[in-house]
Amino acid sequence: MLRAQHLMKGFVRFRKIEDNEGEVLRIAWYEPEHYIVEAVAPFFVDRFASMRWSILTPLGCAHWLPACDVLPQGRLHFGPPADVSQKPPPDGGEMLWLTYYTSTFNPARLKRQTMQKFMPRKFWRNLPEAQLIEPLCQQATERAGKMLWRNAPSAPE
Repeated sequence: MLRAQHLMKGFVRFRKIEDNEGEVLRIAWYEPEHYIVEAVAPFFVDRFASMRWSILTPLGCAHWLPACDVLPQGRLHFGPPADVSQKPPPDGGEMLWLTYYTSTFNPARLKRQTMQKFMPRKFWRNLPEAQLIEPLCQQATERAGKMLWRNAPSAPE
């Protein structure tokens, strides 16, 4: 159960949307194997205390309303399961995230088994960066070779 909670903390991806009143809301779709939403939600409250967010799962949902005049402490509440049709569409920040992921991928340090141990394939369908994993892995050997060639010491003069 602790591993499932750890994975949720690492694999939730919020997407920014506007609600019916034009207010910003960040929504994440996540598919846990166990009902861990209530146990993990306080982590997201601490991390994103000033954001209004919802984490939707097929096992139950968490919703956070940040502190304001009416709710000086903010409000975390839980709701019924959500359907995958409620998964938010990609937002403008997604391209930035994909660019970051691509630029920090180090082909010289690729270890597929280790990567899949810490980022199991069953979570890939909901991770935007997962679409980049196979192409980056396929290019890794060539890219690592180019890195070595560019950084090779020059012959003494």
